[in-house]
This record gives sequence, C-alpha cells and structure tokens, in this order.
Amino acid sequence: MNLHFSNRIDKKNLENFYALTIILFLVLISIKSKERTSSFGLLDITTPKVSSASSSIVFSFDKMPEKNYIQARAYVVYDVVDKKVLLSKNENEIVSLASITKLMTAIASKELQKTDNLIQVVPKAIDGSYDIGLKNGQLWKLDELIKYMLVFSSNDVANLISFSIIPKENFIETMNTIAKREGMLTLHFTNPNGLDIEGSLGGSGSALDVARLMAYAYKKIPNLIDATTKSRVTVVSNSGTLGGIPNTNQIVDRFVGIEGSKTGFTDEAGGNLVMIFDVSIGHPIVVVVMGSTKIDRFTDVEKLYESTKKALK
Repeated sequence: MNLHFSNRIDKKNLENFYALTIILFLVLISIKSKERTSSFGLLDITTPKVSSASSSIVFSFDKMPEKNYIQARAYVVYDVVDKKVLLSKNENEIVSLASITKLMTAIASKELQKTDNLIQVVPKAIDGSYDIGLKNGQLWKLDELIKYMLVFSSNDVANLISFSIIPKENFIETMNTIAKREGMLTLHFTNPNGLDIEGSLGGSGSALDVARLMAYAYKKIPNLIDATTKSRVTVVSNSGTLGGIPNTNQIVDRFVGIEGSKTGFTDEAGGNLVMIFDVSIGHPIVVVVMGSTKIDRFTDVEKLYESTKKALK
C-alpha cells in the first residue's frame, strides 16, 4: 500500500511539474511578445497603441445648411487637419477674391523680406483714398504694416509693401509662384491689393483654394493673422502709436476659437469672407464665403460656423 501511495504522489508531482512547465512557457512567450499576461497565462492583455491620427474628429451633418438662406455664390467648410471639404457649394468655381488677395501679399512679403529693414512711406503709395494711418516719410516695420493691412484692409499699405521689398512686378510674380508651389492652382494675382481695375481681376481663384490659402497662412507663418481676431488693433510707426484701427470683419467678436479672418469686397466680387476657427484643441476649420453681399457675407459665415459646430461629434 505504501508503494501504491508513493506512486500516486509521484504521478501527481509529475502532473504538477508539467502544468508548471506549461505556465512558465506561456509566460515566456507573453514576455517575448511584449504583452502583459495573467498569472495563469490564459488571458493576454495587449497595451493599446496610440493612433497618430488622434487629433482627428468626426463631423456628422444631419442635413445641409438651408442653402436658400446662404447668399454666397460659393462657399466651403474645410477641415485643415484632415485636408478635406466638409461642406461646400461651387467650391471649385473661379471667382474674384477682392481684398482676400492681401493674405497672399502678407505671405509673399514675409517670404521675401529676410531682415528687419524699415519701410518708408512714399507719395506713390498713397492714392488719396480714405486711409487713417499712412503719412509721407513715415518708417514702419513690416510686421506692423501687415497688421494694419490685414485688419483695416488698406490698399495703400498693400501697394507700399509690394514695391518696397522688390520691384512690384516681381512681387506679384512671387505671389503667383507661391500659389503654384503650394498647390493652390486656381489662384492668380495681378496686383497686391485685390482691386478689380478696368475688367481685370486683382485676384481670382476658387473658394477651396482660398481655404487652403488661409490654412497655409495659419500653419506656416506664426502670428501672421493674429491681429485679425480682434475688433480693433494698435499699430506703431516711427511717428508714434495709432490706436483703434477697426477690423473690416464686423463680427469677429462673435466667435469662440477664432484664429484669423480676412474680408473682401468689390462690385465685381461682391462680399467675400474667410475665417479660421479651432473647433476643438488643435483642430482648425476654415469657412469661406465668396460672392455674397457686403452684409450677408457675415451672416453666411455665421450659419456655416453654427452648422459645423452642431455637426461636431
């Protein structure tokens, strides 16, 4: 009987040994595959990978905005992170840009001027139109001129910038070169301020490429459009400080998360407006309306902005 009992013990010990060996084998496999394994080696718990596209968000438009109430000839809502159109109408149609052209004037000037050389106001830069800031002989830093030009949409400043850095024709050529280089192939410029003169459009292109232009300004040139988020700004020249410069975007204070804006208006273009917003942290959206009216461009953008916020899931 003792022998029989001993054999039972040895057999049980052997079974335990085999079981322990299997468990150790499973643990070693789990460690090798960089997975955490339960004490019995039966449940593998893999650490989840963090997606590189974690900043992506989802939009779900249950219905299109009421198109009959959007006055713009063309519009687009553009996701800057995912580089895709969320909502649009005639987004590829070529239209007049008007003063939205000044966004490219600002971009080209920053690319061309590599120093802090001051720019002097000369008589040919002042065309006699209403302008509250420029005076003959003043000296300005480029960044101050850009702030003034974009916020107040100053045609005089756009002209001054364009011929103060390099000859004006070469400056305009640079504007068109940048557009082509960055894939904004519908954009074309004939002057730096966007005025339509004698049937020639100062700037032209699609609403979609205007969205890409704003996205480029926002991403590639830090602080370029920061001033356009304020209803009034202060600019400085060597002759002193000029405060209370009004923003041509009359509704800039109404938006949460606004990162930049630019207006445009001519008789040919109608009312244009482009704005960029953060709809969530680090996720900007561009809204563009082209060919609306001088007043309706603002309400058009508001409607598209509100529709986009509601569609955010």
